[in-house]
Amino acid sequence: MLKKSALVLLPIAALMSEPFTVSRASEPSAALVIPPGESGAKAALERSPRHHEWVDLAVPPGGAKVSAFVAYPERKDKAPVVIVIQEVYGLTDWIRTVADQLAADGFIAIAPDFLSGRGPGGGGTDKFASRDDVVKAVRGLGAADVTAVLDAAGRYGKSLPASNGKLATLGFCWGGAQSFDYATRRADLAAAVVFYGTSPDNNALAAVRAPVLGLYGGDDARVNATVGPAAAKMKELGKSFDEHTYPGAGHGFLRAQDGRDGANLVAAKKAWPAAIDHLRKHLGAGPEGLVSKPSRYSVPDTIDRLVAVLKSKGMTVFARIDHAEEARKVGLDMRPAQLLIFGNPKGGTPLMAAAPTAAIDLPLKALAWEDAERKAWLGYNSPAWLKERHGIRGMDDAIAGLEKALDAMVAKALE
Repeated sequence: MLKKSALVLLPIAALMSEPFTVSRASEPSAALVIPPGESGAKAALERSPRHHEWVDLAVPPGGAKVSAFVAYPERKDKAPVVIVIQEVYGLTDWIRTVADQLAADGFIAIAPDFLSGRGPGGGGTDKFASRDDVVKAVRGLGAADVTAVLDAAGRYGKSLPASNGKLATLGFCWGGAQSFDYATRRADLAAAVVFYGTSPDNNALAAVRAPVLGLYGGDDARVNATVGPAAAKMKELGKSFDEHTYPGAGHGFLRAQDGRDGANLVAAKKAWPAAIDHLRKHLGAGPEGLVSKPSRYSVPDTIDRLVAVLKSKGMTVFARIDHAEEARKVGLDMRPAQLLIFGNPKGGTPLMAAAPTAAIDLPLKALAWEDAERKAWLGYNSPAWLKERHGIRGMDDAIAGLEKALDAMVAKALE
């Protein structure tokens, strides 16, 4: 049995003047909040405390203006940019709430209206007489038109003083297909998220560099028929394509959350956290580089499983700290939380030799905790974040290998 060490926890707990609870900000926001369904979109926008603005994007070669909705996160450091790509229904209030929720989760979100200047009187989505008219106009957009708008949104986002220069796309339905397709066209895209959109032709997939996440409803055969071939080809090419299909959910499940006898809502509650986790992992928008994964096990069982995987890989476990147990010893209360400290001197020493301050974050740590809804999570610091935090240079391959190994061990523990 691994000894559970209190280390410096007891003096910290003794200094607390009232029972400790984990704040909302310290938990993955997506664990508690997902974008509302279509019916609640307008009210959600009106309640939002975040800064929103409308901007005009210049689209070459003619310099046409495309209107875009921008939502900013409330954070002190620079944030990555996510381009939100609309459904076939155009730039709606619901798409704007998705942008707002992305801002709540730490990203600058830009949602361009692809129909800007194409509506009656030179207007956009809101000027069309009916939804059918919007659908027809969106389907009439050419690949070059779409790419030009996305390029303009990317240029604008990366130029913002509040941006950290990292860029991703996230799209739904028609926009989901465009999100995946754009990954075949833009080499510096950091990540792409596809909500129930069709996949590109297999011949285009060799150009993909960004990690792609696909989220699909089980009852969406039209779209899903394109997923298997793309997944097989991406695997053959050594590309990153993580896809999840939610049983019973239909097309558009994140917007139509009241549909499919509850299956859409179940899918939405799983898919949105997966999307945020994917973006945070590859864009660095999580709290101080934290990568968070949902666990179907209890907090103790989650750590037990991780310990078993680590030991099977020859890793050394230095300490296991049960924060809740130590808090109880001094008459305080908190939800379950256990910290694991582990590593391998052969891997960590070169990093500390390259940047001595990295020793403050090494050995590696993993935290399992329970949120306000009694859902367990497993979190760890991204090695890529450690690299940036400590200015580690000349060790990109080692950092990438460590990240891949850590991700794989955590995935094994949570399977």
